Amino acid sequence: MNIRTVIVDDSDMDRFNLRILLKRCPEISVIAECATASLAVETINREKPDLVFLDIQMPGGSGFDVLEKLLHAPHIIFVTAFDHYAVRAFEVNAVDYLLKPILLERLKMALARVPAALGQEEEMRPAGRPLAQDEQLFVKSGGRQFFIPVSRISAICAAGDYSQVLLPGQPPLEVRRRMTEWAKFLPEDLFLQVDRSLIVNRTQIRGIERLSRTSARLSLANLEKPLPIGRAGLESLQKALPSL
Repeated sequence: MNIRTVIVDDSDMDRFNLRILLKRCPEISVIAECATASLAVETINREKPDLVFLDIQMPGGSGFDVLEKLLHAPHIIFVTAFDHYAVRAFEVNAVDYLLKPILLERLKMALARVPAALGQEEEMRPAGRPLAQDEQLFVKSGGRQFFIPVSRISAICAAGDYSQVLLPGQPPLEVRRRMTEWAKFLPEDLFLQVDRSLIVNRTQIRGIERLSRTSARLSLANLEKPLPIGRAGLESLQKALPSL
């Protein structure tokens, strides 16, 4: 794979350091470097790269200003010294967000998400092991890409060949992934598979409202509406969490 890449940063030293690190990543081909927002817009629209490492604070405009003026839409990895930009970076669906000084191991983690963003994989997950609570998950939903902290997921519900990822304060994300796949790589110490159609975050369980011997509603701390569960789900919850 040859990922055509542009580096945008007003600091000569930071561009140099990132370029040196990227030389150790054979899939990356750096085709241009830019020190200002205006030059970045011109270069990205002309060269149409696959990936841009984009600084946020620069003379003549921010990294977010650059995005608003692009005619070509590359995938973005934000690079900055200020972590308070992280929330907004994820709002514009950045592949990742790197804090300076950049470490090679962290850079490689970010680059591992790029093939997924380029459409060569449905979602990114570490191969051969479950995710850890402090890791983040890259998913595609509705033609957009999302980068989700694993611990922020409230629940996952089955929806045919798809599943819905429930997060606090936002609409569900519909993801092309079966429940059996989720169960294989979500951390068992954080998530409980209630039944074949529902996985919930253990730390967010607040209570069960029994409707009958075979049905109930499960309340989670960060979701407004309780989730319906059947007899199998009730039995599973009672076994896993007898104090409920």
